[in-house]
Amino acid sequence: MSDQVILAGYVRISSEDQWKKFSPEAQSRLIQDLAKEKGWPLYNIYLDARTGTTKDRPELSALLNDSEAHLFNHLAIIETDRLSRDIEDWAHLIKELKGNGVTIIETSSRLTSKQKESGLVWGMKAVVGEYEGLQRKERIANGYKIAKELNAHLGKAPLGFEIVYQTIGHSSVPKLVPDSIGQAVIEILQAGPKISVRNLYYQLAEKGILIRPQVSRKEREGLVPIPAPQLITYDQTFKIYRAIREYCPVNGMPERLHEPSEFPRGSLKNKLKEDFKRAAEPSPRPI
Repeated sequence: MSDQVILAGYVRISSEDQWKKFSPEAQSRLIQDLAKEKGWPLYNIYLDARTGTTKDRPELSALLNDSEAHLFNHLAIIETDRLSRDIEDWAHLIKELKGNGVTIIETSSRLTSKQKESGLVWGMKAVVGEYEGLQRKERIANGYKIAKELNAHLGKAPLGFEIVYQTIGHSSVPKLVPDSIGQAVIEILQAGPKISVRNLYYQLAEKGILIRPQVSRKEREGLVPIPAPQLITYDQTFKIYRAIREYCPVNGMPERLHEPSEFPRGSLKNKLKEDFKRAAEPSPRPI
């Protein structure tokens, strides 16, 4: 490779909070601005959406292979902790890149690996970054422990349920409660003993229960129209039934559930139509 500077960039994002604070697009834009300002050709921007506590990152591996092949000689990153949050891995990566003839540039401070003070400044940042990572793990572990003690629900609500926040002490705790459809299912289950999923599906379909499909991000932002509610399906009935049995079981629910795959596709819908049609026809008179 000649003495001409060829720039590459590395972008890493590992959590939703980081994504909101400093998106990959924003990081890439800073690297592109640096290349434009200096008049350097930009070879590639490598992007990993993984934690910095591990070296098992596909784009990082590609970056190291390309640096060994001398496809670029300068690497831009917004902060050196984008390379790693483990101080030993960080030091090894810095050493390997410098050994491949790569000059590292931190866009936030414009500090380069050729400057004497870079080792001191970046080393301190690496120590702080590793400490913050350990603190974050400890906070997450404590959060899970407290959530378990308060019987809080973590994650998305299953079909037929919604999350309601209840104030317990000084905390707002997410609790799982049945929504209007879940309540309708519970009422049907409480009305009759040992109602199967199939019979439950018949009753829900007969009542004309509608379910609105899960709204995507584009639909929430108004980029695409929100789909209209649709008649409940057997698969959805099965999911609601299974969630009720797990989170608020009703007496008389059978131990074994028939998976939707156990029934031929379309057979339930056709049988439902036949049952309704037969129920509407007058019974034949005995001869």
